[in-house]
Amino acid sequence: MKLRGIDFGNVLGGSGVQGFFGEGYWYHRVTKHVGGSFDGITFVAKTATLEPQGGNLPLKDNFRPKGLLPRAIRVKFRKGSVLNAISLSNPGLEALLRAGEWQKRTEPFFISVMTISEKPDQEMKKMVELIERYRGGFKAPFGIQINVSCPNSDCSLYKLYQYLEDVLEIAGKLHVPLMVKFGLEPDPTDIIMDLEENPYCDALCMINSIPFGSSLVDWQEAWGSDVSPLAKYGGGSLSGKPLFPLAVEMVGVARSLGFTKPINLGGGILCPEDVDLAYYAGASSVYISSAAILRFWRVQKIVRQANSPILI
Repeated sequence: MKLRGIDFGNVLGGSGVQGFFGEGYWYHRVTKHVGGSFDGITFVAKTATLEPQGGNLPLKDNFRPKGLLPRAIRVKFRKGSVLNAISLSNPGLEALLRAGEWQKRTEPFFISVMTISEKPDQEMKKMVELIERYRGGFKAPFGIQINVSCPNSDCSLYKLYQYLEDVLEIAGKLHVPLMVKFGLEPDPTDIIMDLEENPYCDALCMINSIPFGSSLVDWQEAWGSDVSPLAKYGGGSLSGKPLFPLAVEMVGVARSLGFTKPINLGGGILCPEDVDLAYYAGASSVYISSAAILRFWRVQKIVRQANSPILI
């Protein structure tokens, strides 16, 4: 998938699957030896906000999680499902830029950001100013993934939709590829088609996790209960196998309506066969996220399938 002449490859990482800087998590030291390495996957940083957010994932001074088994994450391996209520835990965009780790990268990658204030356009303006201040040290080309979909945030996603064109125009001043990441609630269909003509939007990413309790999911089937184990954190949101048919359907709808720009499809891609279905639905590339936890031994198989000349 090329955006503005930059080759981001056929496989992206889900935002945060490798942490803020690509360092990954403790279990990756083991899983990388059994098919779970991130070789061939374009790095996408964990989503940053303008100001620091405590969220539900306490971080150490190096911005890595403090605990080995975060309380705001639950996994059901047999069902292929992950529930999380991390809620945008991050030290703020300036702290991440100041760390200098993104500047060291030598391959194209994405920085993921999300505006959460009552004035998303003004917040994005400050983010752009920060990135401009530090971008002189970057060795590799990068894009910005604009997250308008985190269901665990306290901001109004409806408001993000309303301000999206303004936010894109402001981010466009960076003159880097801009990819908008959607969930399914609120329904993004109408605004997706508006972005077909938007000169600042280069691509879409679909889909983010689904908030617990959503009518889009059969919760008994997906989780085995209608009651979230993360209720004290607001319920959390679901990733994994139940999302995949929803993602395929959404991409198919966008293509049938005439959306022609690249679409990065993810959400529940757990095996190579899922890549075939994603491409047939109209995806330009795929992203891997929950597979790194749920089916880590298939990660490199998925990468190879995504790069298969038969499918590309």
